[in-house]
Parts: sequence; C-alpha cells; structure tokens
Amino acid sequence: MIVMRDFSALVGAADKSVAVTINDNLAALAPEINRKLNVAKELKRAQVGFFHVWIRGSNRYNVFYNTTDFVGFLERCRMAAEKNQTVVSAFVLMDNHVHLQIYTRALNAFMKSLLMSFNQWYNRRRGLTGQLFNSPFSSKLIDNEDYLRYNFLYILTNPVRAGICENITQYRWSSYHFTKKGYNYLGKYIDVCDLVSNYLFKSHNDLHFYAYKFLKEYWSIVDGDNSAYSR
Repeated sequence: MIVMRDFSALVGAADKSVAVTINDNLAALAPEINRKLNVAKELKRAQVGFFHVWIRGSNRYNVFYNTTDFVGFLERCRMAAEKNQTVVSAFVLMDNHVHLQIYTRALNAFMKSLLMSFNQWYNRRRGLTGQLFNSPFSSKLIDNEDYLRYNFLYILTNPVRAGICENITQYRWSSYHFTKKGYNYLGKYIDVCDLVSNYLFKSHNDLHFYAYKFLKEYWSIVDGDNSAYSR
C-alpha cells in the first residue's frame, strides 16, 4: 500500500503513473503531446489534474443494453487513456450515463478520443447514426482530499442510490471490483489506478465503512427533504 502525506503528494504520484502508462512510442508522440498541452493552456476548461467526468445518453436515453455494450465502452476508455496521458481511478457505468474519476494531462483529448471511438463502434454494430451522449461532456476539477473522497464514494454508491442494488459489492459495472484482492473479471477490459483508493482507505473494510457512512448521510438528507424516492 502506498501512503501519501498530503493531496499534493498524491497528485505528484498520479502524474508519474500517467508517465509510465504511456506506450513505448512516447518519443515519437512527444511533439503531438506537447501540442495538446499547449492547446490545453488556452482552453477555459481545466485540462490537467484529477477530475470527475460524467456523460449522459442523448435525451437521457439508454446507451448500454448488454454485456457487449459495457465491455466495449471499458475497452475504448482504456485505449483513450493510454493514448492521452490519463489514468482512471474510479468509474461506474449505468444504463444511460457514466461517471469517471480520472487523473489526466489532456482532458479534452481523452474525452474526444473516448467518445468518438465508442460512438463509431456502437453505431457501426447497430446500424445507427447520430450522437450517443449529450455534448459537451461535464467535468469538475478535484482539488482537495475531501472532494476526492466524496467523489470516489459518490461514483461507487451510484447504483445503490439508484435502487439497483443494496450495496456496492453487487453492481457489476463499477471500479469497486478493482479494490478487492484476487481475480477481477473487469481487469481484462480496463486498467484502474489504485493510487487513489490506497490513499483514501486503509483497508477494504475501511472503504466499506466510508461507503456505508456516505449512504447513511445521503439517505438522511433525502428523508429530510421528504423525498418520494422509494428504496
């Protein structure tokens, strides 16, 4: 387990992990990478750091219907991350939307690569045309440990809060399974960096404790608002 002293140390470690995940063609790709970084400096949306990224199906329509759809997205997410100096630390794929927690040096380039490749692959398989997800994608920079933990737990507990399952262990298409020891069936489709989970939680039991606490606080807020949500 990697122990960090502060959030800035985690950022530095994540940046190094991005560097080592770039493929062997880095030298040849360096001019293009530098171009992307220079362009990023001119963009209003932050491009470098930890981010919460989320995308919804166009008009909130479902995008994922079967295992092939889910796997296809994860595989293209892995490829887009490898090409664009990005690592994924958490994710959840729901029927009509996706949440990602990433560290990246090129946010727009990563998302463009991911969305274009998945859209083309998906439409070609189904004989469709058009855009699968609402545009532009949404993102929020994560600049402190409290929000990093909140966002990590928000992503993993999404299926529970949606009423799909009773706890985070039961949903198939989330990065929760990368926090466990032993075989992980999603590991052949996507790489998940464990720096954040190791930084935030002392153990697997610690993760479950914080997830339970997160959900308890969430339900208390919902009940306090007299929500009609039925669980």
